[in-house]
Amino acid sequence: MVDKLGLRTLKHPRPYRLQWLNESGDLKVTKQVLISFSIGKYKDEVLCDVVPMQPSHLLLGRPWQFDRRTTHDGFKNRYSFSKDGRSFTLVPLPPQQVEKLNGATLNYSTYDKELYALVRALETWQHYLWSKEFVIHTDHESLKHLKGQDKLNHRHARWVEFIETFPYVIQYKQGMENVVADALSRRYALISTLSAKFLGFEHLKELSMNDPDFGNIFGECENRPFDKFYRHVGYLFRENKLCVPKCSMRELLVRESHGGGLMGHFGVLKTLDMLKEHFFWPHMKLDVEKLCSKCISCRKAKSKVNPHGLYMPLPVPTHPWTDVSMDFILGLPKTRNGRDSIFVVVDRFSKMGHFIPCNKSDDATHVANLFFREILRLHGIPRTIVSDRDAKFLSHFWRVLWGKLGTQLLFSTTCHPQTDGQTEVVNRTLGTLLRAVIKKNVKTWEDCIPLI
Repeated sequence: MVDKLGLRTLKHPRPYRLQWLNESGDLKVTKQVLISFSIGKYKDEVLCDVVPMQPSHLLLGRPWQFDRRTTHDGFKNRYSFSKDGRSFTLVPLPPQQVEKLNGATLNYSTYDKELYALVRALETWQHYLWSKEFVIHTDHESLKHLKGQDKLNHRHARWVEFIETFPYVIQYKQGMENVVADALSRRYALISTLSAKFLGFEHLKELSMNDPDFGNIFGECENRPFDKFYRHVGYLFRENKLCVPKCSMRELLVRESHGGGLMGHFGVLKTLDMLKEHFFWPHMKLDVEKLCSKCISCRKAKSKVNPHGLYMPLPVPTHPWTDVSMDFILGLPKTRNGRDSIFVVVDRFSKMGHFIPCNKSDDATHVANLFFREILRLHGIPRTIVSDRDAKFLSHFWRVLWGKLGTQLLFSTTCHPQTDGQTEVVNRTLGTLLRAVIKKNVKTWEDCIPLI
């Protein structure tokens, strides 16, 4: 890789040997290379050792050698150093290129597995390989005839189409000659140290056997994969996701993904995405929605409405027409004059009412004109007006108008018509009287209003 990138090498001041990267001999480290890098606005150069190795050996996390004092965490393979009063920590990239075959790939033929490994390697390192011609060394001899295949199935055709985008040459190399082999596949002791363990999930093995959601699938996967499911070290997986049987563990996982540790009490979608990365069970979204809806922290911190005010009784009127209430009766048959509604105004002290024909489409300006012409000229300016939360009564014009006149607007509680129960009773009584007077010709209700 150093030669491909055209980097200038330096003689190593303290050469050494590596004994754990291959089976048949030591690797000599005799050169160093100066690499420039930047992290945000921070720029620097680091002095690295040049090790003859395959790209896959990078997963082993060989310690880099820096030209300044560093602190090395051998357990996590992290390097920490300080510069200009700032602290920096370098960590190895996650080994995403290490992929264990599962599902359908386990049934591939040997040739398909070798070709699949080649495709995955090219996908991982393509940003280094597209610029110049490179040589692929393989111990599977049939791959060297890849370009000469006459007939390809759909899978091979898709892979070959991707491989042909690279300027490559395949050379066969016998296993005995391939000294610098992939350590992750050659060193079995190393593989045993890298085995994954699911701490705290051991009881899921027994629960999965008799689980109503996964019991049958668990039995089907005893010897071979079933659909998208397979078993690994006693656990049931679906596409690399651990299947969680029906137990308290589901609620615990949802709680941890929503509000545990460094989680920020995100909404349903983000919590669900977090869970789906590692776990699977039926109706997961319903479980997440149920927990998020009951989360006390979310309700306190994410309230979208102002706190509700106290329930206050209406002031008791002391004089006629100082406190009035108003409402509309809608949905009436259209009369000859085009009226289809009644504007009802009731005095809360004397219970006297005025019934004014109007149109449903009248805005706040028209309603104000009706009130001034039929009510204000007879009874004066009221002290309070009680109404529901109709758009006409909530408009800016209506509020400003009565604010200038010194009248206080009192609105009923949402979805609670009992606030202005007096007007509701008047509306019901008016409807009964109109039906009794009009009889058959319902469109003459406007002419009957003065008779009531």
